[in-house]
Amino acid sequence: MKKKILAFLLGILTLFTAFASSCEPEMLPQESTPQESVGGIVTNPTYTYNDYLEEAPATWSPFNWKTDEDKYILSLTQMGLYDFILDESGEGYEMVWEMADSDPVDVTEQYAKSGKWPIPADATAGYAYKIALNSAACWEDSTPINADTYLYSMQQLLDSGNKNYRASDYTTGTLAVINGYEYYNNDKAGKPIYRDNMVNGEYVHPFDTWEEGEDGVYTASGKPIVFTLDSPLTSLNGYSIQGWYEESGKKDFASCIKGLRELADENGYVPVTDESIALLFSFTGSVHWGYEARKHLAAYVYYGDGEYTSVPWSKVGFLKTGEYEITLILKNPVDPLLVKYNLTTNFIVKKDLYEQDKSAYATSTQSYMSYGPYKLVTYAAGKVMVLERNEGWYGYSDGKHEDQFAATTVNCAVITDHTQALEDFIAGKLDRVSLSPADMEKYKNSKFILYTPQDFTSKLSFNGDIDALKKRETEGVNKSILAYKDFRKAISLAINREEFCASCTATHEAGYGLYNYMYVCNPETGALYRENAAAKGALCKFYGVNNVAEITGYDLDQAKKLLESAYKSCLKDENISETDNIVLELTVARDDEANRNVVAFINTAVQNAAMGTPLEGRISIVLKADGDFYENCKRGLTDIIVSTWGGNAMDPFSLMECYCVNDKHYEYGFDGEKEFLTVTVEEEEITKTFTDWYIALSAGEYASADLQTRINILAALEKGILEQCFTTPLYYRISASLNGRKTENATQTYVQNIGFGGMRYMKFVYNDEEWSTYVSESDNSFIY
Repeated sequence: MKKKILAFLLGILTLFTAFASSCEPEMLPQESTPQESVGGIVTNPTYTYNDYLEEAPATWSPFNWKTDEDKYILSLTQMGLYDFILDESGEGYEMVWEMADSDPVDVTEQYAKSGKWPIPADATAGYAYKIALNSAACWEDSTPINADTYLYSMQQLLDSGNKNYRASDYTTGTLAVINGYEYYNNDKAGKPIYRDNMVNGEYVHPFDTWEEGEDGVYTASGKPIVFTLDSPLTSLNGYSIQGWYEESGKKDFASCIKGLRELADENGYVPVTDESIALLFSFTGSVHWGYEARKHLAAYVYYGDGEYTSVPWSKVGFLKTGEYEITLILKNPVDPLLVKYNLTTNFIVKKDLYEQDKSAYATSTQSYMSYGPYKLVTYAAGKVMVLERNEGWYGYSDGKHEDQFAATTVNCAVITDHTQALEDFIAGKLDRVSLSPADMEKYKNSKFILYTPQDFTSKLSFNGDIDALKKRETEGVNKSILAYKDFRKAISLAINREEFCASCTATHEAGYGLYNYMYVCNPETGALYRENAAAKGALCKFYGVNNVAEITGYDLDQAKKLLESAYKSCLKDENISETDNIVLELTVARDDEANRNVVAFINTAVQNAAMGTPLEGRISIVLKADGDFYENCKRGLTDIIVSTWGGNAMDPFSLMECYCVNDKHYEYGFDGEKEFLTVTVEEEEITKTFTDWYIALSAGEYASADLQTRINILAALEKGILEQCFTTPLYYRISASLNGRKTENATQTYVQNIGFGGMRYMKFVYNDEEWSTYVSESDNSFIY
């Protein structure tokens, strides 16, 4: 299967480039072993690649990696079951077997007919795949890697006691295995199951059918009705409960919360009783629950539906079917091409090392072992890591990897100061360097520059929860107005993205959608999601234009109107005074020049929009540095952040999880389980919550729908998220970097899934001895 290059240059030079330290980190010697020479000729030349990271990895566990820094060591020390290589033309890619010894073989009919698995009896394809394993694969200590390795690793990955970050790849992702989610939640066994009473815009148990019992309210079939401490406390029918308390003149909202917490069970569920309703609605003077209370609560309650039961591993759809063969039985049908794509990263761990200390696995050289082209030999936390050729890797002797992985050693330092990294590169100590916006004027025409498109979109994420915002207010300082949709949309329209990218980034491209142009919606043809008519139409409708070429995302006049509208509403609701100033923190990883420029630009843009409105001179957006800003954002402890999502460019449908699922997205106050969206599917209007739409698209009734139907739903979801205005895209990410004189890339043209060739295809112009001489002769300074 070959694909031609997708010639689009889009997203990445991270906004949060680190500048934290001005001291040079410890650099190890370039040679991993001395080079020998006979008559002045090097007989065993070594080739060292000197690289760096801007932040240290937290872990490189295949179970818990999160960032590119975390993945760095994994990218050199492991192999997926499948991988991408350059095709014969050098202009496209093809997929090859690595840790696998065959393509996935569809065995759906075999498992459908067995009756042991919840697969449609008439299913013929897409649900079950067996994969032959590469019998030559082994750990660096020569321990064989076989089906038992995969079986143990998957069981540990999904174990409910471990709660691994990447378990979702096989519990809710494209390759979700049957009962994987249930096994992952075995820790809930014996606890009550509560299901949402509102599904597809309709009540499962209409409020006029509820019945009162001795200890609460029940459905007509005797199932208990409960609500949570998150909702409806935040809002009922769009109104703030706290606001109702304040409007009624009763200042005992805190007492209400305290009382409800005392009534809640260990999971935060509150039974609907006279006592809980009296607390919730006490501002009305009502002490009994009645028709109006039922009506208000109906869309926010849950009903009991039995208890969670423990699922044995034997019922999970991941099987050992031979000494070197595994079989995946999936919850939903998946195209074999996507199966291969999703298995280009691996998940296996070495059992003896993992069992020593599961939480510390892959945090040191002692707690990790390679099975890829390189092995980790030195790791000094926060300073440097050294990798050398793993001579036991099958690829060095199988005849299929000739002229690949030429580096004998990889030295990777952690350099948080960009200026220091650039100086080291110029001096020949580093073999590549990322460029900052300030570097571009000098290096933009360099023959050594590379522009690398990535599948990431950076965006503003807003806290829209009025209660969380009020907690962060001080006398005379207002944040509550950010809870008003018009205010958030005004911020979006106030930003000229073209000017922002030119002023604040090195190479990024103005972005208007949640997805950039790297996402492939049809792996068979390489067709791009962003080029599909439905995806184009979604953006055109949202921005109010006729074609995508007209989109700017910038409308100062409309921004002014929306600021004034939001202010009037906020004033009417008594959530702001006529003298309050609005001070919003834009929280970033660190206080550096790049982030200061970003905040200053957005602050100026919003202040310009406020001119001539009642908010003129009253709005400030200020920088706040917080290394844990992502986590604090999810706790409602930020106002605005710049967040970034991307990845899985061959499966754009799965990325919607990052916007629709509550524990994934960064938009505090947006509840994907409570906000509804109506989508027209085959001329029928269907209403679901955003979360339910994601599930339907990725693992439900539309997971196997025809491609255009799925694209239509995805486009509607993208438009729906944008219309909520809890997030607004800023730019598609493109990195700029300089490649050193020591090495050459396989191609100067970016190739989808390959980049410029990477470590696999990198060629060395100089060996270590030659490079040392060249650096010395150049007075430790090169011109690029």
